Amino acid sequence: MPRIDDIMSKGPDVIELISLSWLGKAITPGFIRGGVYLVAGEPGIGKTTLAIQVLGELARQGVKVLYLTTEQGLGDLKRAVIRIHGDSGGQISEPIRDNLYFDDTIEDIDALPRFLARRVLTEDEEYHGIQAIVVDSVQGRGLASTATQKYRALYEFAENAKAQGLVSILIGHVTKDGALAGPRVLEHLVDTVLYFESDAGSRFRIVRATKNRFGAVNEPAFFAMTEGGLREVSNPGAIFLARPER
Repeated sequence: MPRIDDIMSKGPDVIELISLSWLGKAITPGFIRGGVYLVAGEPGIGKTTLAIQVLGELARQGVKVLYLTTEQGLGDLKRAVIRIHGDSGGQISEPIRDNLYFDDTIEDIDALPRFLARRVLTEDEEYHGIQAIVVDSVQGRGLASTATQKYRALYEFAENAKAQGLVSILIGHVTKDGALAGPRVLEHLVDTVLYFESDAGSRFRIVRATKNRFGAVNEPAFFAMTEGGLREVSNPGAIFLARPER
């Protein structure tokens, strides 16, 4: 049985996002290999935009990444990639074209474990070598919180991805009360919950990790939604000054 001096201390394997270092303010120390992240917020608040920014940055670095969509069409996602990562002529850099994949063949989350095993983890398959996966969304096309069997499949997918050192970014909805949609155990499954907030009609966003097994929680990061994606706000006071009086 090892003594404390015999135990090797190894820190987390962080994936560096060179052009998105500002995101680390909310998810210190950054995306961890094997980490499971739940990005939650109201529709249209910027969850998909953030996911595409993250995957595009990884792809630019030569990392093979995959965006699984159960809701949005591939055409809409392509337009978002061009808007966020394209140059003035709408052209996408070669590393992003080569390393960023999209798939819309998953109709519901109960198919995720089989998809991972057959199309990602099996050698010579198209997606073998993927290092980060986005699932948009974990509610599929309308999944009740009582659909325990389907959510159990999501847990299996996340655990298998974690065991392989893949980064899993799960996009989730919130209820009218602002709570995470789905069963309460969903939050316990993930390592980090990244929560988006905004005022109605405002382009400003506040993003904070309400849960983070790897670092600090409730450290707000301030962003503005622009045509080119989420951009850090250098003067956070501007957000509060821009809020309408209640």
